[in-house]
Amino acid sequence: MTNPLKKFNLQILIRLYAVLALGAAAVLSPFELSIIPVLYLGVFLFFTFWRSKPVANLSVDLYVFLSLPLIYELVVNQWVSWIFALPLLVLLGKDMERTAADHEFKDSRQGWHPSRLLVTLVVLLLVSLGVSLLLGKWNAAIAVASLMGYVAFLCARVIIKMPQTPLEVIKEKHRILADSELSFRVRLERKSKLAKYLYISQETEWAKVEPEKVFIDNNDFELDITIKPYLSGPSSVCVTGFILDRHGLLQRSVDLELADLLVVPRAKYALWLAERYLATSGAGGVTPMVSVKAAAKLGSESRSGFEYIGNRLYQPGDSLKNIDWKHSSKLQEIVVKEFDDQQASTAVLLVNLVAGDADEADRLVYALVTTALTLADEGIPTSLAAYNQESVQTVTGSLEPRELVLRALELSRDIVIVERARKYFQSADPLKLRTNIRRLNMIDSDSVKKIIDLLDMEFQALRDSVVSNPATIAFGKALGKTSRLPTVVFLSAMNHDEEAVRMAKYTLWAGNQRFTDVSLSGKGTNGRGTRYTMERIGEKDSLQV
Repeated sequence: MTNPLKKFNLQILIRLYAVLALGAAAVLSPFELSIIPVLYLGVFLFFTFWRSKPVANLSVDLYVFLSLPLIYELVVNQWVSWIFALPLLVLLGKDMERTAADHEFKDSRQGWHPSRLLVTLVVLLLVSLGVSLLLGKWNAAIAVASLMGYVAFLCARVIIKMPQTPLEVIKEKHRILADSELSFRVRLERKSKLAKYLYISQETEWAKVEPEKVFIDNNDFELDITIKPYLSGPSSVCVTGFILDRHGLLQRSVDLELADLLVVPRAKYALWLAERYLATSGAGGVTPMVSVKAAAKLGSESRSGFEYIGNRLYQPGDSLKNIDWKHSSKLQEIVVKEFDDQQASTAVLLVNLVAGDADEADRLVYALVTTALTLADEGIPTSLAAYNQESVQTVTGSLEPRELVLRALELSRDIVIVERARKYFQSADPLKLRTNIRRLNMIDSDSVKKIIDLLDMEFQALRDSVVSNPATIAFGKALGKTSRLPTVVFLSAMNHDEEAVRMAKYTLWAGNQRFTDVSLSGKGTNGRGTRYTMERIGEKDSLQV
C-alpha cells in the first residue's frame, strides 16, 4: 500500500503556501479589491489540478510570483510585500525542470548556449523590471530582481560545476566487413548530475543512434548503435551530442566517440574465400562455400528436372499448355510460362573492370570473386569475358571451376578507377522503346505513326552507338565461343557501358535467352535472376518513355 505521506513533498508545501497566501490576501484586502486575489486563486487551483503543459504551469506560477507583492502591498508595507513571493522560487524551479523535457535541441557550436526558455525568461523579466521601475512599484522590482538572481545562480552553477566532458563513453573495438551492417550497444557514464538530457545529432548516413533523445535519470545508460561503414569511412563512430541542464536553461555540444572500428575491405574477404576454395579444391575436395548474396546462383541442389524462370510473349511453336492465362488476360497479349532444364546450364560471366571510386572498386572485386566462387562451387561450365573503358581485356572458352576462380583473381588486379561522367539525361532503354512501339502500333493514327518513326530512329541510333563499345564486342565474342545457349551473368557498375549492357540484355530477351545481374550494392540479384519478365513489362499500361 502506498504511503500518502510520500506525496507530501516540498512542492506540495509550496503550492499549499501559495493557496493560503492568496486566500489570506482575499480576506485581508479591502472588499472592493478582494476579487483580484480570488481570481488569482481560482486560476492557480485550476492549473494545479488540471493536467496542462509544463509551460502553461510555469507561466501561471510566474504570473502569481510577480503579482503577490502587488497584492500584499494593500495589506502590509510595500518594502516588505515582496518577501511573500520568495517561497515560489522553488516552485518555479520545479516548473522549469518539467519544461526542460520539451526542449527543442538546435545545432550549436562548442561552448554554452542559452535555451529558448532562458531567453524568454530574460526578456520577460527585463520588461517586468522596466515597467515596475517606471510605475514606481519597488516591491515588484525587488521580486523581479530576486528571480533574476535565482536564474543567474542556476546558470552559474551549471557553468562552474559541470566538467568539460560531462559524459564518459565505455568504448569498445569492433571488426566489421565494409558495407555490412552491425548493431551493438554502448554504455555511457554521467560525471555530473547537472547533465539531465542528451540529444544525439544524426549527421552521418552510415551510423544511426537510438534513442535520439535521452533523459539521464541514472549515472549510467546505454545507446543502441547501428552502423554500415564504407571502405573509405572513418575508423571510429563519432557523433555530436547536446547536453541540457536539469532546468533547461543552458545547452552545450559535446563530441562523443562511441566505438573504434576495424573496417575489413570486402575484396580482402573475397580473396580469403578464394584462397580457401583453391586450397581445398587442389587437394581433391570442394568445401561448401558460404552464402553469397551478391552472386547469381544459377544451379539448383537437385540438379535435375525443370525450373520455372519467368514469362515471355507467345511465339509460334510454343506449347499451348504453357500459356499463362492470368497474365495473358492482364496484358491483353498471349503470354507463356518458361521453364529451364537445370542439367543444361552453362554461363558467361561478362565483367566491366571500371569502377567510379575506391568503394565501388572494393564492391566490384567482391562481386567478381564471389560470383566466380559460386559458379565454381555449383560446377557450372562458365566462360569469362572482361573489358574496360578502352578495349576487351579477355574472352575465354568454358573454364573448369578451379581455373575460373584463378582467372577471376587475375582480373581483380586489373580493375581501374575512372571518374564517372556526369549525365544530364537518363540513358535510353531499348526494351522500353520496343514496348512503346508495339503498343503504339495498335493505334491507327497519322500522328501516332510519326511518333513511332521517331522511336524507331532512337532505337536504331542507340543500336548504332553501342556497336563499338567494348561491352558489345566482349558480349559478341563470348557468345561466339559457346556452343549452347548460356545464361549470361552481367557484372558492371553501369558507367561507360550502361547503354551497351541494356542493348545486350534486350538482345537476349528478344532471343528468349536467360540472363541475370549481379548487384554491387550487396542486395543480391534482380528478382529471380532470369530475364525481363512480362510482369515488369506489363506493370503499367501507360507508355514508358
